[in-house]
Amino acid sequence: MKKLVSLILALLMAAGLMSTALADVTAQEWSLPIVEQPIEVTGYCLQSPQGGIGNEMIAWQKYAEWTGIKVDWTDVPTDNQAETLNILFASGDLPDIIYACGLDNNTLVKYGSAGMFADLTEAYEKNAYWLQKVIEENPSLEGGLRMADGKIYAFPHLKLGDNMLTNKLFVNPNWLKAVGKEMPTNFQEFEDMLYAFRDNDANEDGDPNNEIPFIIRYNDYHFLPILYTFFGLGNRGTGHRYVDWDYENNCLRFIPTSKEFKDLLTVVHKWYEDKLIDPETFQNTSSKQIVAKTTQGIVGAHGDFVTNTGSVYQDIFRCIPVMENYYGNKAYTRRSQMIASLGAFVVSGDSKYVDELVKWADYFYSPDGQILYNMGIEGVTFEFDENGKPQWKDEMIHDPNGLTLTQKRVQYMGFQSGCGAWTDETYQGAETYWTSTELMDEYRPYLPEEVWELFSPTPEEAEEMDYLWTDIQNYLNENIAKFITGDRSLDEWDKYVADIQNMDIARYMEIYTAMYNRYKGN
Repeated sequence: MKKLVSLILALLMAAGLMSTALADVTAQEWSLPIVEQPIEVTGYCLQSPQGGIGNEMIAWQKYAEWTGIKVDWTDVPTDNQAETLNILFASGDLPDIIYACGLDNNTLVKYGSAGMFADLTEAYEKNAYWLQKVIEENPSLEGGLRMADGKIYAFPHLKLGDNMLTNKLFVNPNWLKAVGKEMPTNFQEFEDMLYAFRDNDANEDGDPNNEIPFIIRYNDYHFLPILYTFFGLGNRGTGHRYVDWDYENNCLRFIPTSKEFKDLLTVVHKWYEDKLIDPETFQNTSSKQIVAKTTQGIVGAHGDFVTNTGSVYQDIFRCIPVMENYYGNKAYTRRSQMIASLGAFVVSGDSKYVDELVKWADYFYSPDGQILYNMGIEGVTFEFDENGKPQWKDEMIHDPNGLTLTQKRVQYMGFQSGCGAWTDETYQGAETYWTSTELMDEYRPYLPEEVWELFSPTPEEAEEMDYLWTDIQNYLNENIAKFITGDRSLDEWDKYVADIQNMDIARYMEIYTAMYNRYKGN
């Protein structure tokens, strides 16, 4: 075990995740078990769309043995997550832990300042030894971890490393060959490729009408943000879906009212009308639909996770090099922030075990904890290779029943997007799969010069933003969909912009700018 820990520490130091100077680490190092006498707590955990039952997962069972803390999990399905959590918060009767439910900053400050979520600041400073070591080497995380009042109400799910943070586009090269196309190098060639996929029997199965040229998952992270890079949008990374930097006016930009966003909608409407994207796009709300279609061999290009194409196609789909965008520029903006989700772990304000649970969460940032978090249990889900690097067991990647890696791993482990860190060194999944990493050196020169973590509002700002954003978001969701399907003409763009302005988007952006200035000051 000591040899393993030394190896992982060496990897993390090489990756810039550890430090030789620990002056900023205030917590004392601790070891397992966390408690001398076993305790049992309650927890809510987001359930993967691929399934998995928390209390039955071997990784959770093993972790309970190691720590002395057993969690009785209630699984929260993705489809009704928001409703379930709203009911929970309204009741005021919270479990000890809410894990991997992706609580946003507004929710954290709202319920944290009200005392429903425990203030973890003191316990963090005293006990979060491993998280502090990670933050020491990535100081920008500190500003993203703390709320506007300086307090910590949650521990984050982190993504650390170039491969983890760069989300790419993929194409089936066999389809390119079938239609006589080369790998696209610019936007026009990409679009021409999609038409070629549509108009020919690209998958060569004898049916010229079953091809989906390009598939996109319909949610806040995957849908239009996948295409932002083609229009120079999202130039501060994917964490702020609707706001980036306006170089022309040297201020924040509200993306959905920009001329570039109109160009994007014009293109996506054409693609939808011409069936270059899946006609069922608005039903593809989770990875379940993506997996179901890509594994049939009917998808030509996608911007999803590599492993969602299935155990056969994940070795076939290849990363598309950085292309010139719609305006002839070469840049790639689809870069994630390091804090993938701040609200990955919160503790109830009524819990008796704040210190113990902070250590419970902190373990997932440690070398051993990262192995557990990313790979599961040695001998069950992974083995170490001759160089001491964890590798999935073959049956995890090439399941005899055709399950994808995502579908397979949730049978054993439910960490997913809870507190912990995905790193290029310890995560052997979609972002670090060989087809995803092979062009990373070519991507680096074209990535954003700065990637923002999420900004934190004050309680008053959060309340006002929630009030303003409710109507704006509903209007956006409804009208963006209408523009794409053609139910509303883009000739009405000026009316659409005026409507948003009348919803006081100026005040919303004024608050956003105040949060930005505070973030930059930190």
